[in-house]
Formats: sequence, C-alpha cells, structure tokens
Amino acid sequence: MKYSIKFTLFLIFTLLFSAAAEAQTSEWVRVESENKEISVAIPAGFSFAFDKEGFTQSNPRNWSDLAEFTKVRALTAYQNGATMFFESYDVKNAKKALPFLLSIHRNASATSLAFENFSGLQIISEKDFYSAFYYLASEKNIYLIGVGARQKDNETMFKFLNSIKINNNFAFKLPAGKVDESKQILSIVNLPETPVEVERMTKEEKKELEKQSKEAKSNKTEPNKTEPDQKILPDAKGLVILFKPRAKYTDLARQSQEQGVIRLRATFRADGRIGKVWVVKDLKYGLTEETVKALRRIRFIPAEKENAAVEAIKTIEYSFTVY
Repeated sequence: MKYSIKFTLFLIFTLLFSAAAEAQTSEWVRVESENKEISVAIPAGFSFAFDKEGFTQSNPRNWSDLAEFTKVRALTAYQNGATMFFESYDVKNAKKALPFLLSIHRNASATSLAFENFSGLQIISEKDFYSAFYYLASEKNIYLIGVGARQKDNETMFKFLNSIKINNNFAFKLPAGKVDESKQILSIVNLPETPVEVERMTKEEKKELEKQSKEAKSNKTEPNKTEPDQKILPDAKGLVILFKPRAKYTDLARQSQEQGVIRLRATFRADGRIGKVWVVKDLKYGLTEETVKALRRIRFIPAEKENAAVEAIKTIEYSFTVY
C-alpha cells in the first residue's frame, strides 16, 4: 500500500510538471531589436543564435560589390505546425544592401514593401507548403521575419505575423490569428544562446553511414526514405527546408585556395530546433566552423508522422569554390 501511494504521488507530480512545462512553452513573449524599432511576439520556447562577425553577401550583378552583415542575431520557434523566425543584422548602408539577400532565394520573385522609414521585400511561396519572408531595412539594420507551415490557413502563423510592430505600430492587420500582447518584453541583445552539440564522426561511423545510405537508396519498398536514421516512414510528411543560409568563405581559406565540400549530419528536432550535429567531411581555415554557424540558422518545418512532429536526421552539404 505504501508503494502504491508513492507511485500515485509520483504520477501526479509528473503530470503536473509536464502540464507546467507545456504551458510555459505555449506562452508568448515579445522580443524587440536593439534599437527598439521593430519587435515580434513569439512562443517562449524559442532557440537563439548569435554570430558577431556575421557574413558577407554579394551583389548578384557584380560579385566584387559586397555587403557585410555583422552581429547576426537569430531566433526561431515552432508551434502548432508553424515555424516562425526573426533575425537582425547590422549593415552599413542597409537599404542599398537589401537586394543582395535575394540571391539566397533562387528563382523567387519579390514584392517591394514600405513601412514608414523602412523599405522592404516580400517573398511568398504557396507550392507544396506556405512560406513568407519579409526583409525590412532601416538605415543601419536589416531584419528578416519569416514563417512556414504546411497549410496556408495556419492560425499560429498568422498570429505571429499579426504581432509584428514597426516603430511600435502594427505592420499587418491580417484577418486570421489573434495578436498576443504579452507584458513580457525581451531585448534581442540580452537573449542567452541556445547550445548545440557538435562532434566529428569517427571512421567507423562514416563507414556505417555510407553503408546505410546505399541501402536506403536501393530500398524500393521505402522510396521516400533517402536518409538513414531519418525515422520517417513512406506515409509520413518529410522535413521541409524553408531557408538555408550560405556559409561565410573566410579570407584565410580564400587566400589559401581551400575549396571543396563540407558535409554535416544534423538533427532536425520535432520542436523546430537544430539538435546534435556531426561533422562528416570538413575543410580547413575556419570553413567548418562557419558552416556550423550557417547550419544553425536553417529554418525548417519538422517532419510529421500521424499529424505529429517527429525528429529527423539529414545530411547537409556546403560547397566552397575559389573564383
């Protein structure tokens, strides 16, 4: 009888703890930029990454014309089937550099936007899933606000978009999605970075991975399973990559003419976060480190099984060519 009471109390405590944890992650907070000119409301269980050095982006029409994006602050969250993200970059002459970012979105058409003292670009895709990217530029900063969902009418996605404030005024008044007005306001400069575990694959692990890859490709009974350990069955909905940032080509690597392919094996968690990362093939002169930074900013819709998000493991490649 004593053990039964203890077990019952343990079960009650576990259920209460789980409910409290779920309530905490379902809460929304408002995050504002360093200069407070833009803010968004986002689920409190977001992940955050910071890169002080940032990256460079070329003018698609003139490769020698570069813009430097420094102090890259990026947060992302996933809830109720919707992926939401907010990034800020410090940029010299930000409005001039704004079109440079379009080269990341291949063959995408952009629509110009204007909000008070901001200029902006909008990129919307409605093919197999819905995604929207909003690039907003002030004098010294560029912001990326984006969403993605399998269904266009996802209420959580529109709730996030409706929360966007520019100079303390709402940017959108979309018909769906109730705006969350959380009293808790966080500055993006004070957010703690979410840790990501990175380790190098051993020779034995690489051999096993290569073996599994060959078996997966030749397995005709599971045509959709192209990645070993992906944990996705043929009747499931696969992982959707919304945004894959380019990795920075370091000056030392370019001077040393280091080129080739970096191959990373990453865990795409069910909560929309990047989990553990394995380095399968690397390069020298800081390129591997820069690739991991870029990988952390990949935005995705998690894979699904039976209408529930599930973890997936996928190989991601980055190529570097001296030109």
